[in-house]
This record gives sequence, structure tokens and C-alpha cells, in this order.
Amino acid sequence: MLMRTSLSQNQNLTLHEGETWHGLPLNSGQGPLIDQYLLGIHETMFNAVREYPRTCAMRFDLHYPAGGQDPQGRHISRFIASLNAQLEADALRRKKARKDRRAHPCRLRYVWVKEQATALLPHYHVFVFVNRDAYFCLGDFRQRHGLKPDDSGTPYHERRENMAERIVQAWASSLAISPIRAWDLVHFPRSPVHSIDANSPSAGKEFAEVFERASYFAKARTKKYGDYSRCFGRSRC
Repeated sequence: MLMRTSLSQNQNLTLHEGETWHGLPLNSGQGPLIDQYLLGIHETMFNAVREYPRTCAMRFDLHYPAGGQDPQGRHISRFIASLNAQLEADALRRKKARKDRRAHPCRLRYVWVKEQATALLPHYHVFVFVNRDAYFCLGDFRQRHGLKPDDSGTPYHERRENMAERIVQAWASSLAISPIRAWDLVHFPRSPVHSIDANSPSAGKEFAEVFERASYFAKARTKKYGDYSRCFGRSRC
């Protein structure tokens, strides 16, 4: 049965209870979900697929070092800015080196939530959505502690040749710490990469699977309310 009530801590937010949202499956085992967050997630995904029929979705978590939290949310804003700058620089390098003559455009879209349950420090859950023709995987993030140099002598953890390294570098830049320290603060969960191909017969299923996983972000519990922007953020176009 569908139920909607206002969140007691913030009357501007509405709770959604049920196994689906506008026909899409939900991660409903987390208790009530916030309707406005679900709408934001859906709009972000829709905008991504509309611009890039082949979209790649990447899921990860960002944690703070001891004593490193930022109540005003500046760190997540800096993270997004840094990651976006790296993608723009990578596109420019590709174009100059003529490694990718088509120079696939890639507007960064994202959804994040800030959570804190019983832990001393909050953390962020993040989904980013990119053009799959430009980026289709995270890279081998499991080897992050190998510290193997490449031919130029640059240690593995300092190279930014794949998305996992760019994500770690962006969080390191935001916190003003070294990339090697940031590796231990970025978590990539099981099966962190999803593809949505709008031209595929399975496009609806792919979209629904990503939305169901992202709906976890909309759970009402484990969030500190009072400032809507501090709990949830998304790209606006």
C-alpha cells in the first residue's frame, strides 16, 4: 500500500513507503524513503541518458579521516569540482594527443547523500553518471596498494589514468591530503559500475536496476536534518 507522510524533522520532505516509485523498483528494505530525493535521483539519471544514450553509472563512498569532517559541506563541493576539472583536462589531453579524434564529450552528473548513524564521522554515498563512450569502467582499483611505478617512474597510486584514481585524487584534493592517504578513505562496493544503453532492448531494465540501487540514498534514517542541501546533492542539468 502506498503511503506518504511528512518527515517529522523537516516538514518540507515527504516520506514514501512501498516497493515501487512511479513504477520503478525501490530498495524498500531500508524503511521509508524521501520522495524528493527519489525525484532528484530520477531526474539526474534521466538527464544523463537523454544526453548520452550510452551512460555509465559509478557507485562509491567517501569517508573522512579522524577529525576531518566539514559540517558546511564544502568538501563534497570541492570533490565534485576537482573531479570535473580532471575530466575536462583529460578531454583536452586526448584532443591534443589525437588519441581520440572524436573527442567524446562528457558532462559529469552526480547524486550524493551525507549520512551519519552511530559513527563519530559522517560519510558520503555517491553515484556519478558519465558518457560511456568516454569512460566505461573504474579501472583496477583493487591494486591500489601495489604502488607499482610505470615507465615514467610515477607510483601507481599517484597516476590518474583511470576513473578510480581520479576519484581518489579528487577526494584527496578536497581534504588537502596525499592521494595515498585518500585511497583508504574511498570505498568501491561490490559491482560498482553499471551501464545503461538507451538503444538496447534491455534499456528499461538497466535503468530500473540503477534506480533501485540508487534509491538506497533516499532512506530517511541515518541522516541529520535541518539543512536539505547538506544531506542530499545532485547535478542540476
